[in-house]
Amino acid sequence: MELISPLLRVEFREFCVSYFVLRQINDVFTMAGIKTGRLAPDQAISGQRRTLVEEYYSTLNWHRQDDANKFLKV
Repeated sequence: MELISPLLRVEFREFCVSYFVLRQINDVFTMAGIKTGRLAPDQAISGQRRTLVEEYYSTLNWHRQDDANKFLKV
């Protein structure tokens, strides 16, 4: 079972897109101990900010409590 729902993740991504610039997105994820990853070519998403958030999301295992806690720090 995923500990953070896909709906919450999308809502938070869209919040980031609406209110943060790229530097701020990097800052909040980095301060929570989350590293950036790479998206698979079939996961292409429009926009630099959406892509950046999804690159951070790609390094998290939503089934692990430690990763869920990192996300909640963001």
